[in-house]
Amino acid sequence: QKRRRRMNNHKLLIHFPSRILSGNSTAHWRRKAEVKKIEQLKTLEAIGKHGSFYLPDALYIVQRILFFPPDKRKRDDDNFMIALKAARDTIFAQSDEHDDSQIRLTIIEWGEVCKGGAVGLEFSPLVEYEKERVKDWE
Repeated sequence: QKRRRRMNNHKLLIHFPSRILSGNSTAHWRRKAEVKKIEQLKTLEAIGKHGSFYLPDALYIVQRILFFPPDKRKRDDDNFMIALKAARDTIFAQSDEHDDSQIRLTIIEWGEVCKGGAVGLEFSPLVEYEKERVKDWE
């Protein structure tokens, strides 16, 4: 008897972002624009392959990012957040009801090394959210 795999409709596995889109990249702006377009098309392809991916119906969203690097080199998470911008913007552009300003919490994790690399994105509703106040930090 086959076991059916339950699909999570708020999870999406996409390609590992190009280092050309990193904040530290010195590539020419035209090259960066070309790579950004390719990243957007790859993200649309991943959404199409998933078939039933959608963003949660919530006012505020938690974004979990799980990087599966292509090798064991050390990497800075801030550079990869910048490199993921094209993919994330593409995901939110597919929705008429959501935009990335609804993300209130981002969790970044590093998973195992996998050939070619990948990024797991999970979007969940943020149930309780209260804006922090500066005076609470003083």
